[in-house]
Amino acid sequence: MVVMGNEECVTTPLLIRPASLNKNDVLTLGLSVAPLNSCQIKPQPSNLSLGLSVAPPNSCETHSQFAMKFLWVLLIWCLTNDAKGVRLHTFGKRIFSSHLICAPKYETADKIECKFHLTNNGKQDYSVLKWHTPLDGLKSDCLTVISNGKKLQYDGIYLRRSAPGPDQYLLIKAGKTVSSTFDVSDAYDMTKAGLYSIAVDTNLEYLAGSLSEGRVTQAEVGHLSSPAVSYKISKGSFSKGTLGERARSLKRTNQLSMRSSPCPDNGADDFVGGSKWLRNSTKKAFKIAIACMNLAIKYLKDKPEEAKEWFGTASEKAKGLLKETVGKLQGKWHITFDFKGDQCSDQIIAYTFYEACSLYLCKAYKKKKTFRGKDSKMSTIVHQLTHAITNTADYAHGPERVKKLASDKPERAASNAANYAHLVESLPLKCLLF
Repeated sequence: MVVMGNEECVTTPLLIRPASLNKNDVLTLGLSVAPLNSCQIKPQPSNLSLGLSVAPPNSCETHSQFAMKFLWVLLIWCLTNDAKGVRLHTFGKRIFSSHLICAPKYETADKIECKFHLTNNGKQDYSVLKWHTPLDGLKSDCLTVISNGKKLQYDGIYLRRSAPGPDQYLLIKAGKTVSSTFDVSDAYDMTKAGLYSIAVDTNLEYLAGSLSEGRVTQAEVGHLSSPAVSYKISKGSFSKGTLGERARSLKRTNQLSMRSSPCPDNGADDFVGGSKWLRNSTKKAFKIAIACMNLAIKYLKDKPEEAKEWFGTASEKAKGLLKETVGKLQGKWHITFDFKGDQCSDQIIAYTFYEACSLYLCKAYKKKKTFRGKDSKMSTIVHQLTHAITNTADYAHGPERVKKLASDKPERAASNAANYAHLVESLPLKCLLF
């Protein structure tokens, strides 16, 4: 704050975050002005000061003059510190807002289509990741859907993908809105008549500017929500099941002649497509995945501190989920490895559905190592098994993000598939000896 006689001039420190800092580290450009006459600058609190200083003129300068001096100081600092990775952040007004538009009533239809609108309220362009939003269709649990006072369970596709490329981001100009149409019934059960309410409830990843202007390695993440909208489904008007239900029905139909239950163990691995080499490496990865999950259970029981980075204080919940997964696999739960999935694309490593009993392994999976390294065949199988058997979610992806989830929201970490995948990725050699 600048005090000019009886008047007060408010100055706001510019917040910057170099690429070398963690995303929660706030760096304040410690601009100080030597007070002269009646003007003075009250110091602003900061985590880290760059120690820059500017001496004002003999009289109080205007806001624009002060701002111009400030920008010159920032430019000099950037040039002298090679600040290529500096990202500027605006706090206060929410950068993004969203809303949904649905028809008030659905009578005879094979789709429950709604429109999603995402607006950039900022003063600069942003690139947003389409994943985990309706911009990507309903390929994640990005909505809160309520029917007759009950929250509906997500029953859509569960994906494991490679790191997003530029084509997975969408540029939204300052002040502009982008839109997409999606089918609610792909992921949430719309077969019962009644009143439904839906709202956006997800995390949005975004970067300043266009990716064509230079690759930025770390995106910001913010919670995205919308006002709820309601619609009514008439009795008997809608019968199409979710993607998950259709996958389970297909599996039951294919197994009907030889099996009495949806996922019985027939004593042999089941494959659809794939070369002999790919089948053998997948068998080996599956065997190591079981060993790694058993070892992880032992770690969570005897050495919970060694798994704390992945599950925080929720080691008991994580242990219970793994025991349920392994127990079903060692019981009568049969898994089919399908290399001909129709939902595969270049970015998708694997996908599955809850209780569908099949893991669909895509082209990107074939290129991964059997049990070592990031996104190995073994860790991918663990990731997808927790989705298929215990209905884990996709709240976060990538080692750093899932570690933060474990630290900030351990209960969510214990329900996040990627946390289990990254845990077993840290144990491969030990698993071979277990």
